[in-house]
Parts: sequence; C-alpha cells; structure tokens
Amino acid sequence: MSPAAIRKRGPTRRKQAPRPFWLQLWPLLLAIVATPFAVRAASVLALTGPSALRMLYPYVVLVHSQAQHFSPEQEDTLAQWLLYGQFPFYGLVWVLMTRFFSRSSGPLVALLLHVGGVGAAILVGRL
Repeated sequence: MSPAAIRKRGPTRRKQAPRPFWLQLWPLLLAIVATPFAVRAASVLALTGPSALRMLYPYVVLVHSQAQHFSPEQEDTLAQWLLYGQFPFYGLVWVLMTRFFSRSSGPLVALLLHVGGVGAAILVGRL
C-alpha cells in the first residue's frame, strides 16, 4: 500500500467493551434512593407555600388542581403514586433514552419532562 493511502485512512479507534446492563442503570438506582429524601423535602417545602412544592412535584399539583374529576380517595391515591413514582420515572426515562439514543438525550428528556410539568402546574395555578 502506498503511503498516501495509509495517511487518508486516519487514526484507528479501538472499540470499547460494552458495559454490563446493571451498570447502565445507575440513574434509575440513584432516583430510587433520592425519592425518600425528595418526599421529606416536599413535606418541609409545603410549609413555605405552594410555589416551592410546585417546583419539586409539579404533577402532584396538577392532580390536585383537577380534583373535580376524581373522588377524594382517587385523588389522594393518584397523588401518592405520583409523589413516590416521579423521580424513579425520570430515572427510567434517563436509562431508556441513553440506551437507545445518545448519552445526552437521557438527562435532556428527563429535564424537559420536569420543566414541562412545572410549566403546566404554573399555568393551571394561574387559571
């Protein structure tokens, strides 16, 4: 092979060995561990007013704003599920998006889900 052909090829990159799947689950595991602390923070933030709670748990605020569509038992149950499931859901979205798309898509989509929820909670609060 001529030296010109070798130069055009460029540097070779070694393929990295794929990480085990359980190591790719760290965002989900971190979200599950953070959930009890976030619930405790929500109980403290509830004392400061609805705006702080709206920033941490926007989907719970959305459920409470739609109280006319649910019975009180359904509303409390759904709010409780959202309270404990919001951050693990973000972690699951992070893992799935990172696994099937690019590395930066996971945290970006999780952040957009949260910011969209906060925006919706603010809009509902102003109506």
